[in-house]
Amino acid sequence: MSTASTRKLTRLQVGALPLIRSTIERLHLREILLEQLPASAHQSFPQADILVLLVVNLTLAKDPLYELPEWVASLDLRALGYRSQPAFLSDDRFARALDKLYETDRASLLTRLAVSAIQEFGIRSERIHNDSTSVKACGRIPGMTRTGLELRRGHSKDYRPDLKQLVYSLSVSDDGAVPIHHHVYPGNRNDDTTHIETWDALCHIHGNPDFIYVADCKLCTQKQLGHIVEHGGKAITILPRNLVEVRQFMDQLRTAPPSRKLVWRRPKVTIGFTGLLPVKRPSGIAEVARND
Repeated sequence: MSTASTRKLTRLQVGALPLIRSTIERLHLREILLEQLPASAHQSFPQADILVLLVVNLTLAKDPLYELPEWVASLDLRALGYRSQPAFLSDDRFARALDKLYETDRASLLTRLAVSAIQEFGIRSERIHNDSTSVKACGRIPGMTRTGLELRRGHSKDYRPDLKQLVYSLSVSDDGAVPIHHHVYPGNRNDDTTHIETWDALCHIHGNPDFIYVADCKLCTQKQLGHIVEHGGKAITILPRNLVEVRQFMDQLRTAPPSRKLVWRRPKVTIGFTGLLPVKRPSGIAEVARND
């Protein structure tokens, strides 16, 4: 009596995995993670690779931790460069990998990753924009991290002064708004005390102070602008309206408007259609004037 062999057909997803693999390899993400989280002999699937899978999920799906095992089982991981499917990866393994990541020097890791992206993709960083926002939290979350981070009440940009918050600062390149640096502060940290630390970090990432630092009016303090200029940097900001010089200038504009002088003239062009071919027709003059 013979028994017919049975075969099982398994469908695995590929989708955008080859494209994401190319980006991860060009960023050297796995190598950078392995520097902070070295693989051990008893690990069949290193924690650095678990974090790579988490990055892929954040790119494609943004699933909660408890759904990650099922999501990983649905992928053809050969498209990410792995020779075979790993053993069952529980949500606990993802959580433990995140715990280990938290214990690493994440500032150095982010700097390595930003420098790698700038060099590999040719991201121009001659002008870097910085801004900050508040991130509110609900419920009781006591305690302070080992780096001094703590939920505190402060100026809420969410208009919720009753809630504790964190202050999140982000710097991006003018070329494609690529994140270059970020930092999280306690919720009562004022924006006008963060720019020296941020600018120094950007100098380290950029390799020199030869870039333009762009920020809002909180940058406009003698201490912060003086630090940037003294170290060979350049900055663009706006003057706060409460400065005496600004009020005097506004009063002067109201009493004696300055003369205007034409500095540039450009033909204004509109697009029309004749049949199937576009036709450009000049329809006036656009002028730019300046105040002397």
